[in-house]
Amino acid sequence: MMKGNLFGDVFGEIGGLPCRAWIVMCLFGIVMAGADVLGWSSGPGLSSIDYVSASITAPLGLFAAYFAGMSMVSRRVSGLSFLRFIFGVFSLFSFLIIGIGSILVLLPSPYKGIILTVALTLIFFGWLALAFLPSWPIAQALSSKLVSPTRLFHGTKGHRGSLFLIFFVGGSFNNLVPSTAAAKSLGEAMVYAVGNSAVSVFTITLFVALSVTAWRYASANDKTLYGDEPRAAGVF
Repeated sequence: MMKGNLFGDVFGEIGGLPCRAWIVMCLFGIVMAGADVLGWSSGPGLSSIDYVSASITAPLGLFAAYFAGMSMVSRRVSGLSFLRFIFGVFSLFSFLIIGIGSILVLLPSPYKGIILTVALTLIFFGWLALAFLPSWPIAQALSSKLVSPTRLFHGTKGHRGSLFLIFFVGGSFNNLVPSTAAAKSLGEAMVYAVGNSAVSVFTITLFVALSVTAWRYASANDKTLYGDEPRAAGVF
């Protein structure tokens, strides 16, 4: 049952996460730690190992987040809802992706000023979308119809300050452990990799819980956001 207090409800979702979801999240953390150590061993700069690792950890991380979210709301896991979840994630990050991509791909250019202005504007709006529309991925995973982000935004009226604060605090956790690239020995790299993977698992779980909580608030105000994905006593 929701308490109406965003902080309490978010951590309540984390506390109620089933064991099977924690297992999936921990497996992702182990794979991520291993990938970090392999990346460190390949030396500075990007290598084929880094690309292969990213091609494994990125989809696994998406599935772990999806599985945790579906476990929190007790809905059935399916290939279609997972694809909708991925669509929601990329839609949420689209402004950031386009903005950062424009800087990386289009610069240097004789139109540097215009490109930077547009790119930074997109990044700013992308940052706002992440802060105020965290429910979009889970809401889209639960609905076979396209979910309007404006409806999700209106549904969280009265909780936006807390949304912003949790988003800001959660993002700062990524700086708790030094990057594996800073390690000077294999042992140090392994310690950093384990620490970073643990932080990543907690951060992802926190944002999934935030997504679910924001969705619960929005769907309580707008019943059409409840979605049509079948409920399940168990996720499997």
